[in-house]
Amino acid sequence: MRQRIVAGIILSLMASTFACDARAAFVKVAEIPMATQDNGPITSDGATWYIGDYFSRTIHQFDSQFNFLGSLTLTPDYESQPYMDFISGLSYESASGNMWVGNLNYSIHEFTLSGVEIGKWYVDEVPNGIVYDALDDSIWTSTYGTRVVSHYSTEGSLLGRFDSV
Repeated sequence: MRQRIVAGIILSLMASTFACDARAAFVKVAEIPMATQDNGPITSDGATWYIGDYFSRTIHQFDSQFNFLGSLTLTPDYESQPYMDFISGLSYESASGNMWVGNLNYSIHEFTLSGVEIGKWYVDEVPNGIVYDALDDSIWTSTYGTRVVSHYSTEGSLLGRFDSV
């Protein structure tokens, strides 16, 4: 793996039953092993940061001080998911402890923290960003190349869509 200097904006949307707290912070991370030169999406469970490696099935884990803890490899059904190597969105669901993953093949997947796929559904746009909303047990996505934000049930039903500008 390549060693990489990462600097960027981390936007963490953490929803609870009573409130949604959005925080942004500028973080410079020293050395992060990445398989490619592109950082993927980022999310946190409040104690561990998860950073997707955009061009692989790998999610790297870091503690709150960004010390590298290890990596997990997502294991989707490759017969039906030929493009699962392109992680385009990532969100942690605190209720189940699972991870929601957007993919460039027009799909959204639910994975355990050990990387096992437990569900998937298809959407009609590439989900570029993804956030799990604990207030109503739903998924919000931004759409790659557009200003469209979509709202889905965790079973994949479209609940609504709007232009963000």
